[in-house]
Amino acid sequence: MSVLAAVLMRGYQNDGASHALDQGRAQATVIEQMAIAPALSGADLSEGLSRAERERLRSATDLAIFHGSVVRLRLLSFAGTVSFSDDGRGRGAGPVDDPAFDAAANGVVDAHIVEAGPQSPATAIRVLQPVVAEASGRAVGVLGVYLPYEAIAAKVQSDTRATITRLAWG
Repeated sequence: MSVLAAVLMRGYQNDGASHALDQGRAQATVIEQMAIAPALSGADLSEGLSRAERERLRSATDLAIFHGSVVRLRLLSFAGTVSFSDDGRGRGAGPVDDPAFDAAANGVVDAHIVEAGPQSPATAIRVLQPVVAEASGRAVGVLGVYLPYEAIAAKVQSDTRATITRLAWG
């Protein structure tokens, strides 16, 4: 019975992580399509953003950051230069040597669960994906978004506890 419980617990944990990553990808896609893409003119992000684009991006992202549905958001050029950051730090470079960045720059959405660190104050789902400007319909850079993981982790723990209880009581 304990082997079965261990297998089920591991399965729930894996399902929870997979669910979290799927949810992260979906949420990042909505952010990109509904908030980011409409704010961009269609020029490659390496050319920089206009004042109007920055204002539209700030307006589109401030509420999500304030409410905590997004931990951190950055737009990067294909060279990794930060074009926009939710915290106003639009300087510096992104992780161009990161395989996930390379994948996103080449059209692939990448999602990982990351521990707290310099990019996120708590465990988060990091999604890197191409940004397709609504005006041009072509990829102009990479969106890096960190989404809170706590609620999803709590659900996984709750499911695991329920499984243990069911197994213990037969």
